[in-house]
Amino acid sequence: MEQYGRQCLQYRVIAMKEINYRNIQGSVSTRKQWNAGNRHKRSRNRAFRTGIIVFLLLLILILITFCVILFIRVNKQNDIRGNAVNLPPVSGNPVDAGEQPYGDESEDYTVSKEPVDKLPSEQEVLEEGHKVVYLTFDDGPSDNTEKLLDILQQYRIKATFFTVGKDGYDDVYRRIVGDGHTLGMHSYSHDYSKVYSSVEAFGRDFEKIYNHIESITGVSPTLYRFPGGSSNTVSNVPMEKFIKYLNDRNITYYDWNALSGDAEGKEFPADEMIDRVLKGVDKYDVSVVLLHDTNALDVTVEMLPELIEELRKLGADMLPITRTSSVIQHIDAGSVK
Repeated sequence: MEQYGRQCLQYRVIAMKEINYRNIQGSVSTRKQWNAGNRHKRSRNRAFRTGIIVFLLLLILILITFCVILFIRVNKQNDIRGNAVNLPPVSGNPVDAGEQPYGDESEDYTVSKEPVDKLPSEQEVLEEGHKVVYLTFDDGPSDNTEKLLDILQQYRIKATFFTVGKDGYDDVYRRIVGDGHTLGMHSYSHDYSKVYSSVEAFGRDFEKIYNHIESITGVSPTLYRFPGGSSNTVSNVPMEKFIKYLNDRNITYYDWNALSGDAEGKEFPADEMIDRVLKGVDKYDVSVVLLHDTNALDVTVEMLPELIEELRKLGADMLPITRTSSVIQHIDAGSVK
């Protein structure tokens, strides 16, 4: 009996140990579960905080991007204002005895006497949020002029032609005018050594191209583009002297702020010429594009339709230069006295 009691006691002790062991194991398991839950909670908190930080950084990046874009747009407007020169009245400037000023400020630069489609003004186009592009062609007329005019007619676009003096192209001069394009002067000879040899030589050349256009078309041109532009490095006479000559006669001269490179002495493929124009136009709300019209430049004719289509994709309206157009000059004519 006593032995039976001892065995029962031993069994009880063993059972108590087993119970204590299981309790300990359960406690350890519970603690592990609690620790795992805390780790998961801390992980979620870190992920939440990381998400907030990433969101704030993205928000800051968006705000910075917006500010940069706004800054660039403001600078573009300032660039345009810097290039678009408002010429002061020059009617009070002295002219030679017995000579009358050539330009009539009451007339529009668009010299066509034929009715043409009513075109919006530069300001109206800008207010609609579009770009304004003035396509200008130098050095014509040529055997390619009619092809250029046909393309412009097809797309219902008016442009500006700065022409030189050539015989045998009377009908082409007249068609430029009759189609409603702006006709300007680009010297008679386009011979730098003659045109820029002196103010007197420049004046003789000017009168020759002025009379040439007037006698053929019956209209008086009021726009001029210097051969090589007003920023050319060929003339040994300061360009300001030639600008003053034009100012004295109410003639407005134009340079450019975008170009194709079609007359740089290097043959560019059409797509590269178009790309160069688009890069220039992209910088400004108002662009004057320099192109050329010569017998040797068939590539200009070939690329013109695609250029027009690409400019339209940019949201650009193509207009002829008129009295309300921004004046793009490399040397401010208003600063020349």
